[in-house]
Amino acid sequence: MIAGLIICASLTVVDGDTIKCDGQNMRLLGEGVPFVSGIDTPEIGSHAKCIKERKLALIAKGGLKELLAEKGLRVIFTGAVDKTPTHRPLVNIKSCSSPPNSHAGSKAEVFRTVPAAV
Repeated sequence: MIAGLIICASLTVVDGDTIKCDGQNMRLLGEGVPFVSGIDTPEIGSHAKCIKERKLALIAKGGLKELLAEKGLRVIFTGAVDKTPTHRPLVNIKSCSSPPNSHAGSKAEVFRTVPAAV
């Protein structure tokens, strides 16, 4: 696959590391390398292992929502998809007013870069 800019008429937050562009779930990669490292946030809802994880997941989701409210965002497809059955595209969000891949923003404590689990 070839990397490139994705145009989204509708861009929403699924959880702290997944966005939905025109109905298609997309996984955020951040500064990671496909299948080596990337962004991982706590699991939301029934996938969470405990109450603390659920709370941190909601904070991460809220942080991503704040980021998506910014004007001039670009969704960049990395050219790779994840290993889930739906093969979510691995993407980065670029902002015109902040450094590239600044997905975590002020909520950095709930975002972490991890070895490949995508």
